[in-house]
Amino acid sequence: MITTYTSRDAEACAYLSALITVELCAEVHRTGKVNTAIRRCVNRLLPGLAEHKRVYMIFKGLAKQPFPAGCLHHLRRMLEEMAGGQVVLEE
Repeated sequence: MITTYTSRDAEACAYLSALITVELCAEVHRTGKVNTAIRRCVNRLLPGLAEHKRVYMIFKGLAKQPFPAGCLHHLRRMLEEMAGGQVVLEE
């Protein structure tokens, strides 16, 4: 069976990778200035997301929010709704 990797797959992978990276950043900085840490993390990721315009715009908008942590939580909820359930890492 041959599976093809499309540009939509690449875009989805870029989105998930960026989302996970920003969530890890938020988790590491949860006792400090989480919103500042999220903005800095996203600004570092943006050049690598330029190839995927929609993903780039989503995360650019995230960084511009007054409370990026809330927006990040919203993005996570949207992903879980699309996946049909909670998305968690196995511990």
